[in-house]
Amino acid sequence: MSIKKRAFYFFCACCLLFSLVGCGKKEDTTLADGMFLMLSSTVKGEAVETYEMYTLHAEISDNGNVRIYADDFNRWVSSDPCPEETVQLSADTIQQIKDIIDEIDLYHMRRNIGSRDLKDGEYKELTLYMASGEHVSGGLNPSNREFLKLYDYVEDQIREVEYRYRTKIAEMQKKAISMEQNKNVYITDSQEETIVAQDEINDVYVTCGAQHTRYEETATADAEEPVNYYVTFLLADAGAEALRADTKSCNEDNAMYYKVYQDNAYAFTFCVQEPVMTTEIYVYETMDAEEAVAKAKELRDSLY
Repeated sequence: MSIKKRAFYFFCACCLLFSLVGCGKKEDTTLADGMFLMLSSTVKGEAVETYEMYTLHAEISDNGNVRIYADDFNRWVSSDPCPEETVQLSADTIQQIKDIIDEIDLYHMRRNIGSRDLKDGEYKELTLYMASGEHVSGGLNPSNREFLKLYDYVEDQIREVEYRYRTKIAEMQKKAISMEQNKNVYITDSQEETIVAQDEINDVYVTCGAQHTRYEETATADAEEPVNYYVTFLLADAGAEALRADTKSCNEDNAMYYKVYQDNAYAFTFCVQEPVMTTEIYVYETMDAEEAVAKAKELRDSLY
């Protein structure tokens, strides 16, 4: 066989190989219709506040719609349903995102491009949706320039809405944390219907004697005659009004019973035999001063 023929056959074989490789790559890199890219970020590390422990997502669709939402909460915010934000990007911006995807060849970027030496920072991911499936690339504090070129470009387009969304989630988390940690004592009626809510009890202390004098916890119980000690709730105006309305027909023959819940568990029941007319309500009675002080302290620890 002549050298020319061999060269011709080699040329044909190369063309065939290149065409096959090209067809395969084109099929591999066809973006999905609709949503074609998602950015995800999670803050990591020991110094991260509890209300920052979630994953933020931004889903980009080819019609320009961007959906921003969060999941994987540590606690206090329900993932279903969870608030979300949307923003509309221009057709030119969407095309620019697609051009960068092609330029950096996100289709074949390594799966893990994060730092292996650090434990704190931000875990970032890019999920590419194609006709043939998904491809994910990212890691903790990624420094890959091509990855960051796309990630930072998209984030720049949605930064204002993303900040607004993070602020909203942080406020929800802080409010829920405050309610759980600081207001875990409430009063229900005998049918478990809440009468005095968690944020309507301002203080817990001990009173004593027929006049319900405020009892100092450092005092000594040295009365000549037996004295009763009362664990006393100081109610906010709303809580006092709720009990006043509920006890307006209350008397010795028509006593009403209420339950105190502490840390979401039943604690004890107390009886009311006359309408509540002040912001003080006596919920626990004993002749032992130390017992009264201990009970008040236990409730106060849950209240604050």
